[in-house]
Amino acid sequence: MPLARRPPVPRVLVAPKAPRVRRQNRRRCWKSSFVVILSPGGCDEIVGTPPIIWKYPIRNWPFGSDMTTSTRINRLQIRHLQLLDHIVRLGSLSAAAAGIGVSQPRATNMLREMEDAFGCALLERSSRGARLNAAGVVALERLRIALGALDAACIALQHRQPRPVVRLGVLPLVGIDRLSRLVAQLEADDTLPRLVLRVGTVGELLAMLQAGEVDAAICSLDTSRANLPDGDRLHMVNLWEEQVLIVAAKNNPLTRRRRVSLKDLLQHPWLLMAGQSANRQALERKFLQAGLIPPEPQVQTDSPHICLALVGASRMVAAVPESAYRQAADRVRRVRVDCVFPSSWINLITLRDVPVLPFVNELARRLLNTAR
Repeated sequence: MPLARRPPVPRVLVAPKAPRVRRQNRRRCWKSSFVVILSPGGCDEIVGTPPIIWKYPIRNWPFGSDMTTSTRINRLQIRHLQLLDHIVRLGSLSAAAAGIGVSQPRATNMLREMEDAFGCALLERSSRGARLNAAGVVALERLRIALGALDAACIALQHRQPRPVVRLGVLPLVGIDRLSRLVAQLEADDTLPRLVLRVGTVGELLAMLQAGEVDAAICSLDTSRANLPDGDRLHMVNLWEEQVLIVAAKNNPLTRRRRVSLKDLLQHPWLLMAGQSANRQALERKFLQAGLIPPEPQVQTDSPHICLALVGASRMVAAVPESAYRQAADRVRRVRVDCVFPSSWINLITLRDVPVLPFVNELARRLLNTAR
């Protein structure tokens, strides 16, 4: 007969599935379900009173869902975050498991733990492998930022004298003169952090920024942010204007003429940057506004170094930023065109929904001062 020391007070105990239930009021996740014990007499009467036992799946747990969700999220580890990234990079769950050094059953359990923590499915499986669904893509966008911040912290602390690490994405040759002056000033003030510079095109730099691989990007956005994927996440600070110039080799006859028309430029072979760079878009718009067909490139390249080297050794002409021209003035000369190409702003770009490092704000302030 159960003891009756006080009036029965209904209570709810949650415990993992086990042969015996102890006197702990705990809320632990075991596998994929909870055992809920309703005791009419409270904690002390569980053994003496026949309990009512319900079994709830985790996602249908009706009591204190907010608390259990936060608990499950707190139990996620770094390998959980890396698992999604490896699934995208390698294309299958088994390859992702090998990439992070766990067995496939363990990777399956880790994926289930993440799905339980976020409350939705993250993966779609097929005969061709595994890929993230829409929710998985959104989760990975945020988790990559966390992984990138963790990598930066490791770099900052692996030296004897820890210094803040700033990962910066820059366009090749654009603004290098200003950036070099800034580094010299910071070094003289003994405030230079550990800089990690990544070089790429505008599209590559924006992808690095949104993936959390860089803290900020210095580049030019020639298109509206509304036309960019996740353009509303970008925060831009205008640093300086970059003029687009037409250049040719020093011995090219075009460099000795006082004025060259756009029609005359079409008679010469062109070397253009591959893809939709800001300079190329400005060049094509100028020809279209004049009622002319934009030039077809004889050579395309992703490297401005190769571009200037080929122009200096051939009859081709190219459109380059003014800062790139100044660095190659010993090999090429400016072609004086009878019209002015529109300039483009060089911006410091960060993400609105990610806290900005203090040095990034200081970097923007100093670059603005060097541009004046």
